[in-house]
Amino acid sequence: METKQDKIITAISAMLAIAILIVVIACSVGNDSSNAEALNNTDSAEGITSYDISDLEASIVKTNSMVVGMPNSEEVSTEEDNEIENETAGAQAESIDTVMEQAPSKYAGKFFANVNEFLFVRAEANTEAEVVGKIYKGCGGEVLEKGTEWSKIRSGNVEGYIKNEFAYFDEEIEGHEAEFANSKATVTVNSLRIRKTADSNGTVISTVDSGAEVIINELGAEWTHISYSGITGYVATAYIDITYEMGKGITIAEEQAAIEAEEARKRAAEEAAAAEERRKQEAHAQAVANSHFVETIQTSAYNISEEDAYLIACTVSAEAGGDIYEDQLAVANVILNRLKSGRYGNTVSGVVYARGQFEVASNGSLQRYINNGPLSLAVQATKDAISGINNVPNYNNFCALYAANFSRYTEYTIIGAQVFYR
Repeated sequence: METKQDKIITAISAMLAIAILIVVIACSVGNDSSNAEALNNTDSAEGITSYDISDLEASIVKTNSMVVGMPNSEEVSTEEDNEIENETAGAQAESIDTVMEQAPSKYAGKFFANVNEFLFVRAEANTEAEVVGKIYKGCGGEVLEKGTEWSKIRSGNVEGYIKNEFAYFDEEIEGHEAEFANSKATVTVNSLRIRKTADSNGTVISTVDSGAEVIINELGAEWTHISYSGITGYVATAYIDITYEMGKGITIAEEQAAIEAEEARKRAAEEAAAAEERRKQEAHAQAVANSHFVETIQTSAYNISEEDAYLIACTVSAEAGGDIYEDQLAVANVILNRLKSGRYGNTVSGVVYARGQFEVASNGSLQRYINNGPLSLAVQATKDAISGINNVPNYNNFCALYAANFSRYTEYTIIGAQVFYR
């Protein structure tokens, strides 16, 4: 298709051609006159110049081509135009591809350890050379000299040689970024939904706002499994920004210092734990020494139904089933002491199931004994307590010995693994 520019060029060419034609014709007429004069003044026709119309046409075409600087647009076919355009586009595309191929990798001059644990860094390029450091999994660094089998590298404070077969180099590193030791995923939108499954219809279990950092458990093209504040689930990969950073190598001296520091930390922790245990033992011994001796007394018997007696025996089994008889007798008496005071309930059931009192009533332990039956020793202790045998006549509370806070008690006694107090 002829463009507007082509039409303008054609018009100008035609106008110039006409102007040149007029000049040529004028010159021709002048020459004819001159020739006529020459003919009249000579005897022979040897000096006459002849002008052929075909020469004139050729001159005009040549002049037109010179003025325009290109073939007449009508003489170039559409197929030729397309061929020229295709060749130009192809050359441009080839040029772009060449530039892309020549663009350096962002990891040019870098290496990344391809190991399951660590890679030795040696002082010289051979397996017998001294080990000067280690490159652990997820770490990498700078390539100082690339060789065919060994390469000189620097990572952190370690510098030396590594075997090429245990590392990725330059563009080979791309695609292994998820293996880097240090990676951070930042949420880029507010109220990003964390779903139970990797599906846009999956149940939403929580949301996280922009700027929050999440832990990547498994990176996916569309959905990524993450952890955040104790919650695990899936988020859309498009809404998290992941940055990766290779870890650094460590010298043998640095590693030894780290080992010694860890050993010192463990020793300090063990010593602190031993000191705490000694403190607890001393506190326990002092608590036992301060424990008030309670004389067992005989009181009036209680009028308790078999159903209530069964509930007391089950509660005793759940609270002190692994302890001695005296402990179980004391637990049974605490229930009866509370029933007698009326402050915790007016029935055995009301006392046992009072809110926030007997933990076994809410954690399922009591129900298991109700379903399966109480322990025989707990049954005996319950019968004795109902008959009026009371070894904790003035105590309405008890707790496990390990959880006791003796400073809060006005008086207490220790029986087995329990502390009974008021």
